[in-house]
Amino acid sequence: KRPDEMKSAILSVALLLLLNLDLMTSQGVSDCLLPKVTGLCRARFPRFYFNEAKGRCEGFTFGGCGGNGNNFKTLKECKQTCICPLPPQTGHCRGYFPRYHFDEASGQCEKFIYGGCGGNENNFKTLKECQQT
Repeated sequence: KRPDEMKSAILSVALLLLLNLDLMTSQGVSDCLLPKVTGLCRARFPRFYFNEAKGRCEGFTFGGCGGNGNNFKTLKECKQTCICPLPPQTGHCRGYFPRYHFDEASGQCEKFIYGGCGGNENNFKTLKECQQT
């Protein structure tokens, strides 16, 4: 009876570790909605997070432990995860500015008209700038 209990406990722990590892390694758009967490430790790692209120990626200093998924090593990684999936937004002004946005469904940069103010960061002046992000 005891060996079966031990096997069951080991399998349970292994399953929990695998699930936890999967959650820790896969960052997704939902991570972008988490608040910035500087962490509990006192290291000083430059990182980036998605500021949902401002709709853009910003820098912060990470302490090294106790953070969350809204913590990216590079600005590019933050933009690819949190900005590229955003839909194009014309904004609330009435200008007429041809711009480009990354369309996640097609995997391509596509043209749209920007009104000149507001909107989000999935807004690039040139096709090349959009493709480089």
